[in-house]
Amino acid sequence: MALRRYDDESTKEYLARLESSATPGSAHPFWYHLIDQARHTKSGNYVTPDNAMEVSAVYACVTLLSETIASLPLKIYTETDSGKEEKREGKLYNLLQNPVGYQNQFEWMENLVGFLALRGNSYHRIGPLRSELDPIHPDRIQPELLDNRTILYTVRNEDGTDQEFDQSEILHIKGLASDGVRGWGTVTLARETIGVAKAAEEHGGKFFGNSSIPGGIISVENKLDPESKKRLRQDFEKMHSGDNQYRVGVFDTAMKWQQVGLSNEDAQFLETRSFQVADIARWFRIPPHMIGDVERSTSWGTGIEQQSIGFVRYTLRPWLKRIETAINSSLVLPNDGNVYVKFAVEGLLRGDSAARASFYSTMKSAMIMTTNEIRALEDMNPIEGGDQLENPATSTSSTSGQDAEPEPEPQEDNNARATKLMLDAAADNLVSCESNAHEARLKHASEDPDRFRKWHEGWMKSHRSRVEKALKPAWELNSVDESSRSGMVDNYILARSGAILSHSDDAWKVSAVSLQLEKDLKQWKS
Repeated sequence: MALRRYDDESTKEYLARLESSATPGSAHPFWYHLIDQARHTKSGNYVTPDNAMEVSAVYACVTLLSETIASLPLKIYTETDSGKEEKREGKLYNLLQNPVGYQNQFEWMENLVGFLALRGNSYHRIGPLRSELDPIHPDRIQPELLDNRTILYTVRNEDGTDQEFDQSEILHIKGLASDGVRGWGTVTLARETIGVAKAAEEHGGKFFGNSSIPGGIISVENKLDPESKKRLRQDFEKMHSGDNQYRVGVFDTAMKWQQVGLSNEDAQFLETRSFQVADIARWFRIPPHMIGDVERSTSWGTGIEQQSIGFVRYTLRPWLKRIETAINSSLVLPNDGNVYVKFAVEGLLRGDSAARASFYSTMKSAMIMTTNEIRALEDMNPIEGGDQLENPATSTSSTSGQDAEPEPEPQEDNNARATKLMLDAAADNLVSCESNAHEARLKHASEDPDRFRKWHEGWMKSHRSRVEKALKPAWELNSVDESSRSGMVDNYILARSGAILSHSDDAWKVSAVSLQLEKDLKQWKS
């Protein structure tokens, strides 16, 4: 018997019949797994990994994870005596570049992470001589731990037959597992939460499908027989619901409409839906603002860059490690040597502009990184002569064999350029943070100016610490003392408050803010 999908209208009847017939000894464990995946929830909905994707928050979480990870380069490295070097040839490289004929690398990885996020497991059949990695739907495979401590995988084919594979023939990436064999599916664990979200969505559909008008009572003076009541109700609903929601109602003599107030469920269901978004995001460990829920504050940082770094560190990194470890264990053979795979996440972990400028300046001055190593981290092409370790403040661009050394560039010029870069980065970071905080409130500032001003003053007071952090690299490079630092922050807060409250055209121009920072720094240094 071919596998049947279980997200259609007959799901409940189908699973009930399947479960009643699945007695021990008469059904393959495969069926028990499918039944467990689609248990009836207290909200009245069956929740499966497939129909859970109909909930927008689940879809947003799964696609965010799968598309982000699929977009990261998966590199192969060989350990050498001097460190490591990237490998761009060989059987493993070709396999990961073209895993299977009908999917490109991005689609294959997106599919892998999608299965892992929804079902807790991702399986791929390893072709002969590592020729391909053919995905197997997790609902069609049953892993079993044998006495010899290896895993046997039983795959249910489309024709209903079973096929067995040993551990060396299957690439299995699994999530957290109670038995160490099959990972827990997030949807299975969160089915009550998702069930509530589906129930709220269905309630909203029925509510708005009935023209968003709450129920009411038609009262008449004379007593009506049951058939007359039924006909009156049907006629009124037909005339004043759905597409007819704004038509004028006309009653006969002695008939009166009495509207019934909103029930608690109707008044609260929007709040319920909003809460379910955050709750589903929590199951997937996704910060709510990254799936469109911007109503709540976040502890993942104040700027977009800091929030992105938090997402990589606390959400993506465990997923990446699971995939890397599984590939290194199942696909790297002894004759491959000291080879391993690793995702390149430098592009997501760059940090804010000011921090990067300070870090690069320190690493280069300490002769730890070369110019080209820094440029590589910034996705820039190497330059001639950029592979030498040198301190820009003390080194000269000398070449062996030349009799005369060029005149060293004044240290003041180097410091001035570095300071300019640091202040530009600080201005960009601070303006972005200020803009994000003020954008929504500025739209309503004219409605209650006093309230907005009070909020703004409190926010700018808390903003001091961010200003200090952003300007710290430039202060240290220019040896600005503590009292001057405090004065510069005072000037910044005062100037920015004036620009924002006066709705100045330059309020959100990074270049104008950077120029003002340069002037202030020169003033306080002198």
